Amino acid sequence: MRCKFWFLMVLLAGCASGLLAPESVRQSEFLEKTTVKKATAYLQAIRWFDKNVKQFGGASRSQEIESGKIKMQAAYECNVFRKPNDSRDYFLSFDLEFEAGPQFIQLHFTQLRMENSEGQLIPKAEAQLSTAGNVDRVGPCLKKLVASLSKAVESTSLTW
Repeated sequence: MRCKFWFLMVLLAGCASGLLAPESVRQSEFLEKTTVKKATAYLQAIRWFDKNVKQFGGASRSQEIESGKIKMQAAYECNVFRKPNDSRDYFLSFDLEFEAGPQFIQLHFTQLRMENSEGQLIPKAEAQLSTAGNVDRVGPCLKKLVASLSKAVESTSLTW
């Protein structure tokens, strides 16, 4: 039984790897200027991430207060591939390296992929980051995430 399970997992991983575009295509980086101190940007970012991104079970997250760095596996709602009669939510999942510095925040997204609300890879090529064109379609979701985070970092309230 255990052998069949591992075989199935290897088979699914192989199918998924053929479903996704190369990692070099499935990444993005942003550098945003801020007017706040490094510590403020870092603390506001942690609060924003806690409230606005989803971490599926088993997702990792590390925080380094002194360096202003956060590494995490997370997801952000992104329904760009949803069909008109589909009511399910889709998530742009990613590995993120965040850094707060003096008057800037930097975000480096890797392993971009589309997942369902349970954290499972979307198995359809047309609804997955299988091509550079599909990766471009999630650009607005990433820009929305970064704009919202930038606004929160600059905010003096926690109402975002």
